[in-house]
Amino acid sequence: MNKRKRTVPARDNPIIAALRRSLPGSGSFTSLLDVDRPPDRVLDPVIAFVFNDATIREIGVLVVKALLTDDRQIVRTVRDALKESNHIFRRDRELVLRKKVVKYFPDLFGSGLGIVAIKREIEKRFNCGNKLPQHNWNRLRKALSLVELPTGRPKKSDTKRVKTVSLV
Repeated sequence: MNKRKRTVPARDNPIIAALRRSLPGSGSFTSLLDVDRPPDRVLDPVIAFVFNDATIREIGVLVVKALLTDDRQIVRTVRDALKESNHIFRRDRELVLRKKVVKYFPDLFGSGLGIVAIKREIEKRFNCGNKLPQHNWNRLRKALSLVELPTGRPKKSDTKRVKTVSLV
């Protein structure tokens, strides 16, 4: 078995390092752009908004330097960065169901439904009416940055019934 030696480990990938530095918070970001690739006139402003100029310049310098020096390792670096970007942009789990849901994302979440109703609607519309197994729901929920379902017994009502006694 001929194993290739990885020259740039995923954790040391300069492209991924630059992306992570420019992303706010935990370094992960839910991207809704992977369903149908939008045209460049739509994508360019999104890139400019999400990533800062230093990141775009840093990645561009890496590519130009590789072109000038005929560095073939850039191909492997970009390939590794593409794989790692699936994790960063939360595209690595439940791809088929996620793509179906993302197409109707604005309609589904703009309707003001709670998370329980949203789950029911997803099961009805996109999973042929079948209940989603819990692990699939968790993967989809995390990929779409949704809140967790409420657990435990429902809260008791704040209004108590007053027991009335008749004196008759």
